[in-house]
Amino acid sequence: MTAFQIRPSHDGDGDSMLRVWSDAVDATHGFLSPQDRRDIEEQVAPYVHQSGFLVAVDAGDEPIGFLGGTGSNIDSLFVAPANHGRGVGTRLIEAFASQCTGALTVDVNEQNRSGRIF
Repeated sequence: MTAFQIRPSHDGDGDSMLRVWSDAVDATHGFLSPQDRRDIEEQVAPYVHQSGFLVAVDAGDEPIGFLGGTGSNIDSLFVAPANHGRGVGTRLIEAFASQCTGALTVDVNEQNRSGRIF
């Protein structure tokens, strides 16, 4: 199992988080057309350069997953495909839930089979 820690994001994480997003989307969102994927990436690029995320990082402090939320809603959760099934997403959700006062909510694309199962 890959050793990782959860920490708040910082200014230098954005490019790595965008790579995590890109790799995760390529692995799980085959239902997106190439144009849709490019359009979404244009929106995601500035989003991941904001602060306020929880980030899972490997032993070298490199992001391998991240979660963004508003209130008790999970707005985004992406894990690098090499780390799928290793508890990264679960630990990010647990860390986020420990900061929330209400029940967690999340929206998942119905075409994202692995996201729905998770």
